[in-house]
Amino acid sequence: MPTRFLAAFLPNRDDLSAEELRRVLHYEPLTGAWTWLRSWKLGKRATSREAGYVALNGYVSIRLNGKRYAGHRLAWLYMTGKWPKTPLDHINAISSDNRWENLREADGSQNQANKRLSRQNTSGFKGVSWREDGAKWVAQIRVRGRCIYLGRFNTPEQAHAAYVAAAIEHWGAFARAA
Repeated sequence: MPTRFLAAFLPNRDDLSAEELRRVLHYEPLTGAWTWLRSWKLGKRATSREAGYVALNGYVSIRLNGKRYAGHRLAWLYMTGKWPKTPLDHINAISSDNRWENLREADGSQNQANKRLSRQNTSGFKGVSWREDGAKWVAQIRVRGRCIYLGRFNTPEQAHAAYVAAAIEHWGAFARAA
């Protein structure tokens, strides 16, 4: 996995407790912002300074005790006192939006279900592609690593409607249609 993508998938760090985190950083749940309470390296100058940065992958990354942490995973630790047991999902699909109301635990399939439309998509609809051999629009959905064929349709809108129905059936609140 390229280095720039590591910030979102860093493992839980057993060496950092919620108490230690709260002594050094403040998390504002309404905005998702992190600020330094104190830094031994910078002294009093660091107090109330914004902590972290948005990495190339779009996730907030915070360096603490010489290690990088994903801001959304730190938010979970800060608010619950425990590291998340599963990956975390940004409900609005904006990786840098770490407001507490925007974070939820999700398995890998649910997290993928909430992804936005890929830039490589040419149909303009999630789960829809054109098949030259049959001159039809095809709908399919991937659930837990398995591709499920949903049918062939005359219009991309019809194919997309089939995808949306299947997404809601399989993922419920995690389904993102576009």
